[in-house]
Amino acid sequence: MKKLILAGGGHGHINILKLLAKEPVADLEITLITNFGRQYYSGMLPGFIEGIYTEDKISFDVEELCREAGVTYVNDKIKEVDGERQLVITEEAKYPYDFLSMNLGLASREDFRINPENSTYVKPISSLVNFTYNLENSQDDEGKKMIIAGAGVSGIELALAYKNRFPHLNITILGKGEKFLPNFNSNFREKIKSLIKDRSIKLSLDSELLDVKESHVKTNKGELEYDYLILANGYKGVDILYKAFEVTEENYILVDDYLTANEKSLAMGDMISLKSHRNLVKAGVFAIRQAPVLYNNLLAMLEGRRNFQAYKPQSKYLQIVNVGNKKALMGRGSFCFYGRLPWMIKDYIDRKYMGKG
Repeated sequence: MKKLILAGGGHGHINILKLLAKEPVADLEITLITNFGRQYYSGMLPGFIEGIYTEDKISFDVEELCREAGVTYVNDKIKEVDGERQLVITEEAKYPYDFLSMNLGLASREDFRINPENSTYVKPISSLVNFTYNLENSQDDEGKKMIIAGAGVSGIELALAYKNRFPHLNITILGKGEKFLPNFNSNFREKIKSLIKDRSIKLSLDSELLDVKESHVKTNKGELEYDYLILANGYKGVDILYKAFEVTEENYILVDDYLTANEKSLAMGDMISLKSHRNLVKAGVFAIRQAPVLYNNLLAMLEGRRNFQAYKPQSKYLQIVNVGNKKALMGRGSFCFYGRLPWMIKDYIDRKYMGKG
């Protein structure tokens, strides 16, 4: 019997598990390996922070989905993937495969040692979820200072969500460069800046984080004290050794337009870099479109067919940023619209994607 390994519990593999539960593949032994028992959807994380969604609404129980799909679930950390020997090596064992699909996400760039009691990186998301629970259980947030290092969409959404949930927090966003949200149109950027200012959140651009201490950070502009610290200032490929695969300097797997990493392996999501689109940003809108392509091409690979489907990233796509209090900012091209309706559209899309309406 042929062996298929699903490395990682990302949303592409969640999609595969759901499809397998409805229509199993005969004569195939499938194993999913991940060290994360729950798979979170980052797009709904700000809503969780605000208390709009429960943890169950923004995540999947991976083991339960595996059981429903007839897939063997292994809770273990992957250390190495050897494409030549066709082995997935974890901390506890070695798993041979005939076919491999990888959906491992990305990792925070952990440049600084932090105190997990009052600080967190944004990846893995489970760390940020636990950080939020701890913040809820703290006795008093009056006058407490929170620093969010990173002025990208993630940092902005987190700042607005935490401010809405904990209005007494004094929040500062640190942005490394002078440019603010360069992938968005000027109207979008100015509206975000206005909302940040209206919520009494400080935005400090051109502020490079140099060091992190127990109660303060050092930047190129000086020192800032904090009670809580969130680091959303950079990502990289997950800490896995890939042998006989092409990878970038930041450890992203290189794939072709068919999401193939080699003749026996496929990969998708934030962990990949498309050879034809090296500068494609890491965004959920691309991963959502990749998931059905991955499944189609995986079935073709299993059946020995060569009619693979090509993945073509959309050049223009709808951008919706959650700005708190069930409002959002929506943009596409030069278009920009703010209010309750964009949030309702995002909420509908997110719930439909999660299948938890």
